[in-house]
Amino acid sequence: MIDSFFIEFNKLLKCNESSTRISDCFNILLPNSNKPREYFLKNEEIYVFGDPIVSGQLSDSLLIEKYQNTLNVEEFARSINGSFLLIIYNKFEKKLCIINDRFASCPFYFYKLNEGSIVGSNNFRRLLKYKGNYGININSSTIFEFIYFRKLFGTKTFENEILYMDSASIIHVGVNSVDIHKYWNPDYTNNIDDDGKLIDRLSSVLSKSVDAYTSDNSNCALLLSGGIDSRAILAASNDSLTTCITTAQSKNNEYAVAREVADYFNKQHFYIERPDNIFDKELFDAIDITGGMQVFNECQFLGHKDYFPKDVDTFLTGYGLDILLTDLYLPTIKNTVFDLPVMHSKIMPINGDIIKLFINKSKYRLKTSDPFSIVKDEKKSDLYDYLYSEIEGNINRGTSLGAEGYKLWEYLNTNNLSRHYSYPMIMSIRTFAHCRIPAFDNDLFNISIDMNYKHKLNSNTYLRTLNKLNPGLMNIRNANTNMKAGWSAEQQTYLKYMYYVLDKLGIKDMPRYPGWKDRTWGMPYNIIAKSKKITNLVNKLSASERLMDLGYVDMDKVSRMIEQHHRREHDHAVLINLLLTIDEALK
Repeated sequence: MIDSFFIEFNKLLKCNESSTRISDCFNILLPNSNKPREYFLKNEEIYVFGDPIVSGQLSDSLLIEKYQNTLNVEEFARSINGSFLLIIYNKFEKKLCIINDRFASCPFYFYKLNEGSIVGSNNFRRLLKYKGNYGININSSTIFEFIYFRKLFGTKTFENEILYMDSASIIHVGVNSVDIHKYWNPDYTNNIDDDGKLIDRLSSVLSKSVDAYTSDNSNCALLLSGGIDSRAILAASNDSLTTCITTAQSKNNEYAVAREVADYFNKQHFYIERPDNIFDKELFDAIDITGGMQVFNECQFLGHKDYFPKDVDTFLTGYGLDILLTDLYLPTIKNTVFDLPVMHSKIMPINGDIIKLFINKSKYRLKTSDPFSIVKDEKKSDLYDYLYSEIEGNINRGTSLGAEGYKLWEYLNTNNLSRHYSYPMIMSIRTFAHCRIPAFDNDLFNISIDMNYKHKLNSNTYLRTLNKLNPGLMNIRNANTNMKAGWSAEQQTYLKYMYYVLDKLGIKDMPRYPGWKDRTWGMPYNIIAKSKKITNLVNKLSASERLMDLGYVDMDKVSRMIEQHHRREHDHAVLINLLLTIDEALK
């Protein structure tokens, strides 16, 4: 089982009686890079996970000072920026307080005991194993939500009584009492209409966030791709970053563009070729990290520790900037010219039933296979009704915060960002090093909330902001399109067709559009095809007792789907990896 920590309030009381540090009862099994920093006040012990930012700095001393000088814990929590989980135990009052950030970036799972206490961990499966002593109640419908959306919404888990700690929350635990409440909620009633002011504000906040996340003496390196988000970190940095690292399948197009970006800034640049078949060795750790509620193959950096430079202890990543600042997950439709697809999109109108539209058009839903194709016919209607009810509940919560229309759609995408299907990439790095995410900044989140869809459509405001921060950098091509990164989507469309016409006339070669082999990550298909171990596990899925016990999976359909995949009649790799994740997580 992957390194983790485990906390049981009743055991803390026993530590309290024996005058022992509560860390002795904490059962912390974490790599040194992610162990909590411990601070001891007169009556309190404070354990700091992650990277809380106080007054624009990564400083635990400022954090402790802020805590001591703030009248109440809610005000203190609202004043902290960044990515963190804080555990505070008052030995005198026998009270436990757990606080997380506005992104829930340090996952924490818990369940309430009958006697008014809690048990919690950052590892779902560790908590599930403990709860096995008292009875486990698996929610099979929630598991289908995971299959359909590749993530879970809200705070539920696969087990009915184990919850995911909601973002911007405080858990207060006392003798025979547990109170859980939010100290902050997004306000969707504000709007930014002035483009110029928005660009000025965004460029300032992005720069301040990068400065804050590099404000200590850590040996930081940027995980640099050939796309937009990681170069945004360089554009906003104050030269505190000296090292860039690119991982790719080979020295391909992704690597070439990243190298060009690093050279532009005169940065030291390391290339790391992604090892084949990492999940032959790392599969079970990946399942442990995700708890089975995010697909295992998103743990992209497991097994990479020994490949990175030894003097680097902290990694920065552009993760999340596209989610917050672009139309990545808004409902969009590709425009066409003469019935041919183009680079720029238009917004899809939200008319009528937004819940049904979200179920049918959410961009991260399982699209490469029909999730209902493995479901018993008589169960399909009930499962669809469950999905509808769950999305409706989240829609209602967003509406209560003032969200409507496209902002309501955005609420579904950004609430508890650490539950996004791709977040295990971050968690996999944290198994051996610090990983910091400048997108996880309170002011940047507020800007994202205040932006309307027109600002995000085709990344318009984001690109204009980066062009303002460093126009030369944006003249370097984007590895996702092989066109200048600073060009708007409309410009890219016109140039794409101009190149096409010129190429047909034999005047100029059109820039080659990147394929899978040009990317950082390989195809999901190859995770199965190149691994005998994974293939053997896949072949056993059609007889899985865990899948049978869900009650709605048609095992004959699963068997036919796997056979179809092996015969290369259809690539079902994403669905198969989802099922394998579930099967291993529930063992």
